[in-house]
Amino acid sequence: MGQVNLAAPQLELTPAKTGPRKKSIRMAVARFLNRDDAKFRFGSRVDYELTMLLLQEYIDTFGEVFLRAQEIRPTVSNTKKQTKASDLYEPVVLERLLRGFKLFFCQYKVNFASEELRQQTLHIVTEFIEWLVAKAYLNPDFIVAFIVDFALKTELAAVEARRIIQCDITHRNNTSHRWEDWHEGEPIYMVTRVRGGKIWLIYVSPHGYDELGPIFVPFGASDILKPGWCIECSVGLRKGRWLMSRVGKVLPI
Repeated sequence: MGQVNLAAPQLELTPAKTGPRKKSIRMAVARFLNRDDAKFRFGSRVDYELTMLLLQEYIDTFGEVFLRAQEIRPTVSNTKKQTKASDLYEPVVLERLLRGFKLFFCQYKVNFASEELRQQTLHIVTEFIEWLVAKAYLNPDFIVAFIVDFALKTELAAVEARRIIQCDITHRNNTSHRWEDWHEGEPIYMVTRVRGGKIWLIYVSPHGYDELGPIFVPFGASDILKPGWCIECSVGLRKGRWLMSRVGKVLPI
């Protein structure tokens, strides 16, 4: 049987247009650390590496729960089946997280050996933000937002939210219903979601960091509270509803 040779048509192949691979937070951290030692303004290379490890721990725990609750989907392709937020998100999401690192995590979750060490950590993170802005990872306006602690308007709003919650607690304390369950292991909780009369908080579950809620609060309080704000409180279960049994400071992060 004879062979039939079919000449393939001459086609001009155009390479697929694929954009550059998106950089994850972890990749950006590696680039930040991969600099000459002379550029480290606030400590040694070890100081910088430890600070970045601390930042990534916050992002991969509290940050992961917060981003998931806000329905912010990962934007970095997951080719190696990574599960940590610092591998799955681009640095732009840090605009939603870094004030919490400064005013919540470093203040209430990390036991620094001294105030000087805490300040050094924040200086290094500020330098990291400046580097991210210079590399066009973050909006330049974020530097000011990170440095300023609280605006007077939001501080007054936080005070009012606390007052409303405290009035509700005082009113409910007159009832005879007992608590069925209790959560007060955290000195202060971060708010992940707010709906009318309900909020959700980050807590440590038996399986790791997760959301607790909904926690029922007065509508006047939920109208003020925002995701990312932090509340010093105790939470209990009464008649199948999570309620605050104690409230302290409210931080408008």
